[in-house]
Amino acid sequence: MSGAMGNIREWLSQVMCFLCLMTVVLHVIPDTKLKKYVRHFLGLLFLLTVLEPLGKLLGGEEFLMNFEAESLKGLYQEYEEGKQGLEAVLPDWDEEEYQRELEEKVQEIYDTYHIPQQEGHKNE
Repeated sequence: MSGAMGNIREWLSQVMCFLCLMTVVLHVIPDTKLKKYVRHFLGLLFLLTVLEPLGKLLGGEEFLMNFEAESLKGLYQEYEEGKQGLEAVLPDWDEEEYQRELEEKVQEIYDTYHIPQQEGHKNE
């Protein structure tokens, strides 16, 4: 029984944290037309947070995993199609040379604006 109580306690803490975050976001956003849409979106997210345990009981976790896998498969197919389209338009496309040129441009921006580079961003 303590496992069920722990799950309920965890769920309630998620709901309370989301309500606090939602309140902060709504107070930070100025009163514009955008606020109406943000409130609507946050309301939908709140419903998903509240209904999460019900979704788990009905097998929603498996549905989300399948949905994520299908989404990734679709994105990969779009990437491959875009890559083929690019190769058709630019038959001399060389990805390594493009990467090298991009790194040179980034280094030029760092040098021009005297931006200190972090360890992982330095060209070697």
